[in-house]
Amino acid sequence: MISLVENQSAQAELLTDKEKLRHHVELAVNKTPAIDVHTHVYPPAFDGLFLSGIDDLLTYHYLIAEALRSSDLSHARFWQMSKAERADFVWKTLFVDSTPLSEAARGIVTILNSFDVDTRAPNLEEARAFFESQNASAHLDRVLEMAGVTDVVMTNDPFSEQEVHSWMSDVALDDRFHASLRMDTLLNEWPAPVDVLTKQGFKITATLDSNSCLELRRFLDKWIRRMRPVYMAVSLPADFQYPAADARNQLLRDVVMPRLASIIFHWR
Repeated sequence: MISLVENQSAQAELLTDKEKLRHHVELAVNKTPAIDVHTHVYPPAFDGLFLSGIDDLLTYHYLIAEALRSSDLSHARFWQMSKAERADFVWKTLFVDSTPLSEAARGIVTILNSFDVDTRAPNLEEARAFFESQNASAHLDRVLEMAGVTDVVMTNDPFSEQEVHSWMSDVALDDRFHASLRMDTLLNEWPAPVDVLTKQGFKITATLDSNSCLELRRFLDKWIRRMRPVYMAVSLPADFQYPAADARNQLLRDVVMPRLASIIFHWR
């Protein structure tokens, strides 16, 4: 009985001592393996889609939007630049001429600090030299280990010709990378994807008749078998309503929802 009381007292001390509490929280955060369930990253085997290096980091859309809001440069002029020029512009605007305070900008500082790269540099020479010197596969292993991430879920678009090429070439997928099936093109841009579907051998018309819906379900079945996605994903517009008499609702009802069971089946 005395031992039990002493143990409870020790636990109470642990929870009320701020330094001990901080130590245990930091230990749990730093040592607990994590799965990143929504990313826009690909393994090196996805040729042309694997992004790495300071230029790709700085031209992430959050940082682009922030940099353009902080300058007088037009969108048209920005997108006429090369990727390296865009990265130089973002770096100068947000990190040289300003203090990087936003979450996205602080993320860049954290990354560079983690690799002992100067975060106060007037240009990107040092950062580029560091990342260009890294072996892609070894660097990926190092990044995941440092982040405590065991697995990541990609965002995979079967309407992207570049991505379709990677999947159809029987790429050897890194076991740590899992797919998610992106529905934005199908649900938000109809009938724009009809041409892509036709090129992939599916007999589709923009009218979404019964045969087109059957063909679209066949299309999803094909990609579910190939990708083995853990979920489907779509970013719906602010004016989305369900139910509604529009193509998006018909696609959801007659094509997407009947295929969700296929994903569950493949992950049983």
